[in-house]
Amino acid sequence: MPAKLSQPVEDQVREYLVNNLRPSEIEGYDPTQSDTTAQDFILVTSDNDNYGDYYPLIYVSNNGGTSVIGGGETNVSSVQGDGSGNNQNAQYSLTIQCQAVENGPYLNDVAYDELAFTLYQEAKYQLNQADKSDFDGVSYVGNATPAPVERSSDEQDNSTETWSMYAGTVPVGVIFTP
Repeated sequence: MPAKLSQPVEDQVREYLVNNLRPSEIEGYDPTQSDTTAQDFILVTSDNDNYGDYYPLIYVSNNGGTSVIGGGETNVSSVQGDGSGNNQNAQYSLTIQCQAVENGPYLNDVAYDELAFTLYQEAKYQLNQADKSDFDGVSYVGNATPAPVERSSDEQDNSTETWSMYAGTVPVGVIFTP
């Protein structure tokens, strides 16, 4: 049955991660901690206004908008679950980025590149456990992709911080209400 999104998909996924990431699996960081000065604070955001202000961070973004499943060359395929109407199925491809910078300092003295890896593995694990009933207006949540590591370039003049990031995609399906 068609549903209506109650809030943007990336915000729902961010909230799901905040509520389900296990501090014991992410070096003691608490995604529910709101005090940005606390040692166990980790930024989990879908708002790029805060991107890069705090580390470590998990950033959830909707980079590509939606694509129509089975839409062929058009946005309409005339296929509906009951055999009538337009195809209202769409898929969001969300990007999950987990990033840490060198010289943290981080809890448990974990290295920044290990922390970025650990954060992505836990986010991926939790999203792969997610069910459509965990979200409003979502018809499915696909498995998160394995993430390649990305590292900042080391500049001779030290003009940038050295960082490590793991990023992957999560397909999230919706059925738009006609």
